[in-house]
Amino acid sequence: RTTTLIRSTDSALFSPSVSPDGRWLALIVRTPPEDHRVTIVPLRGGTAGPRSSWIPVTEPGPWVDKPRWSANGDAVYYVSDRDGFVCLWMRRLDPATRKPVGEPRAIAHFHHGRNSLGTVFGLDLSAAADKLVFNLSEASGNVWLAPGH
Repeated sequence: RTTTLIRSTDSALFSPSVSPDGRWLALIVRTPPEDHRVTIVPLRGGTAGPRSSWIPVTEPGPWVDKPRWSANGDAVYYVSDRDGFVCLWMRRLDPATRKPVGEPRAIAHFHHGRNSLGTVFGLDLSAAADKLVFNLSEASGNVWLAPGH
C-alpha cells in the first residue's frame, strides 16, 4: 500500500528521510529558480502538517541534498555546496520543536580534486549512532611512457 504523505504544487520535494521516532520528515524543498532548502515537516496521523508548520533548516540558495537524521534525532546531516565545494554538513535541532539550534557545522570538507562528493554518480548518505557512511569519488591518474616505434 502506498500513501501520499506530502504534496506541493509550487516546489519540488525530494530525498525524504523519516526521523527515528517517525514523527518528522526531513526533505529537500526546491522552489524555482534556485532556492534549495533542507526542511523538516511534522507528520501527524499519517500525513504531513500544513506548509505553515514546515521548518527550514538551511538558508535559501545553496544547493543541498541527502538530509539524514542523526540516530537520536537531534541533528540533520546533509551535503551542500554552501562554501563552493560539495561537503558534508550538520545542523543541530531542538529535541522538542526540531527547530535549528546554532549555525550549520561542517563535518567533512572536500576542497581538493582527488576526493569529491560533487562527482559521485548516485551519491548517498547514511547516519548511524557513531558514524556517517557515504560514497566518495577518488580521482587518480598515471603518465605512461611507451617506447617509440
